[in-house]
Amino acid sequence: MIEQFIYDSISQDETLQELLSAGSDGINLFPSVVPQSIEADSVVTFTLIVTTDAFPAIQARSVQFNIFTKTHTAGATIAAALADLFNDNKLQTQDGVKVVYSIRESESDLGFNYDDKYYQREATYSFKIR
Repeated sequence: MIEQFIYDSISQDETLQELLSAGSDGINLFPSVVPQSIEADSVVTFTLIVTTDAFPAIQARSVQFNIFTKTHTAGATIAAALADLFNDNKLQTQDGVKVVYSIRESESDLGFNYDDKYYQREATYSFKIR
């Protein structure tokens, strides 16, 4: 399951651990949505948005990361850390998921949300899986 692979990869990365730290509660990294009870300086969600099957036995999974931060600079820093981890990378097998390659498809600054006071940024990556 690509979702578990992504969670494990990010939660084991020292830079992203620090940037998304939730203290003793782990890290502020969630599938799909930010839980309502979370109030943090930096939060990342990730969502599987497209799956494509290709011959002979490979799948491409596009995953969108949504980055919410209290400062614009923090969002750019987290996006850069995700790129260091996933962009143009040959990755290893983890929990039965063999990611043979990943590449960033897009990254966009989504601006500032005046309602919740977060800067927002998205980054979408394609993961090639065997």
